[in-house]
Amino acid sequence: RDFLRVATQRLTTAETLLRHKLTLDAQYLGGYVVECSLKALILHATPDADKPDKLKRITSGVKMHRPEVLLGELRVLGIALPLEIAKRMRRFDWTTDLAVRNRTTGHRGDRCLAEDGESDSPLGGGPIAMTPTAASRWEAKRTDETRRVEELLREAGFQAVDAYRYNSASIRVRVIDQRFAGLSPEQRDAMVEPHLHKLPERTQADIVSRFTFAPSELVDPGKTPREFLLNTEFEDPSPSML
Repeated sequence: RDFLRVATQRLTTAETLLRHKLTLDAQYLGGYVVECSLKALILHATPDADKPDKLKRITSGVKMHRPEVLLGELRVLGIALPLEIAKRMRRFDWTTDLAVRNRTTGHRGDRCLAEDGESDSPLGGGPIAMTPTAASRWEAKRTDETRRVEELLREAGFQAVDAYRYNSASIRVRVIDQRFAGLSPEQRDAMVEPHLHKLPERTQADIVSRFTFAPSELVDPGKTPREFLLNTEFEDPSPSML
């Protein structure tokens, strides 16, 4: 109940911020709405005898802020996202690093935020370079299912496509194409989504993380820090614990 109450309160605040076009702040709080809602559902689906241990698990460590990790917890309980909700999640690129950055620039902490407050993606400057370690980590997560996703989008004409299964509840997809330059997230969605509809419904529902980048957005992290953070997490995935 506490998680659901917090989610409702933060949703009201996020909607107010959005109406005033404070989009980054609205997304920051919107991330907690999603996080707390998922945690409320996890506890609701957990048998009463297991609730204390489950509560401790989902409130311990920075990884438990990640929707993908929480979705994995739900999958263990036999709950999968409906396809329409999964499609909305694909547009949701809130990261733990966004929370940390906001806290260091004036936001106070939230009760859903882990006490350690540390980031689980490396931050830094300079051009992005895929290290052999990072490459092997995500490439080892490719499956026949994710290779089909790659093939489908490449056949559709996108320049570079990568996909892998992050955990039992999440497939990550990255699409890099020069045509994305200057386009809004909604315009990029309109280019990619119709092709994903050709996949089996279960595969579609598991694609909850989809990143669309123009090549220029992956050159200078000083100019495109959000894209840098998202791409770094894609290349060097944080442990899902599942």
